Amino acid sequence: MRALGLGFTIMKNPAALPACHTAAGVQAWAMRISILLLFLPVAAMAQRINHEGRILGPLPVVTAPLLFNTPQADAVLAALQIMPRDSAWNEDISRCTLLANSAAMIARVKSDLAVSSGRQNLRLFSEMNYVLVPENQPALPIRFFEYPKESDLDGGTFPVGLYPLPPNQPVEGWPVETGNLTDWQWQHDIHGTGGDRHSIVVKPGSGFFWETWQAKRVNGNWQAANGAKLSLASNALRPAGWTSADAGGLPMFPALVRYDECQRGMVEHALRLIVRNTRIAVGTAVTGGPPRRSVREELPHTALALSRARKRCSG
Repeated sequence: MRALGLGFTIMKNPAALPACHTAAGVQAWAMRISILLLFLPVAAMAQRINHEGRILGPLPVVTAPLLFNTPQADAVLAALQIMPRDSAWNEDISRCTLLANSAAMIARVKSDLAVSSGRQNLRLFSEMNYVLVPENQPALPIRFFEYPKESDLDGGTFPVGLYPLPPNQPVEGWPVETGNLTDWQWQHDIHGTGGDRHSIVVKPGSGFFWETWQAKRVNGNWQAANGAKLSLASNALRPAGWTSADAGGLPMFPALVRYDECQRGMVEHALRLIVRNTRIAVGTAVTGGPPRRSVREELPHTALALSRARKRCSG
């Protein structure tokens, strides 16, 4: 007799199970197997494998808010499937046929970079941040002052949403670009610096995340220009014409380059990038946004969601 890891037992000699020669015996053994399955841990029944074929370990339970720049947050995200396996964010386009005007678009991007910055290489924006929160994180009111009709209120009353914002909610720019300001001081923008001020909060357990822009606390109360609630497990788009924190109706969190990815040596998804000009090309990914031009050599706005080609980290 040999015991298997799942708790089943296999007999070398089937004749040793005479009861199985009857229908009643088969039914009895089926019932025993069903009972065993009920008590098996999920990890023993199936491995979670992401879109790159990487085995995802057990997802740590978030019991308190975890900031983006902590090993604890890295461990959670390393075990999390971010957007569905078949999402455009996770599509490998390395073998796709190039567009006829691909070279012209790349040349235009480089030319625009030379005009705006005097150089033709990509540079890293290190200001985007996020926080992971537990399932029981209290929801706080946040007033949407610019695009409330295109915001997800998530149980709130117009124009106020209810978002799970923790006390240490980071806002874009902190801490790398905010000098000696504390998180609390930057939340309140005590010097009136302004800017895009994006914010991202993620619930890994249920797989939802919330994004805003121009986020700020005024007299302790949160406000933002717009807010969106999105799902890590869905390819559903925002309503046609609706904006989002990235202005095009797209999420930002799935496109961020994370520390845990650099540790593994591969970015497994499309990247978020900013170019000087984009053209009107709203398709299946973008629901709204700023492009109002139609120059063929400019990068389509939708291309920002379809740019993954097995990018590897170096250095």
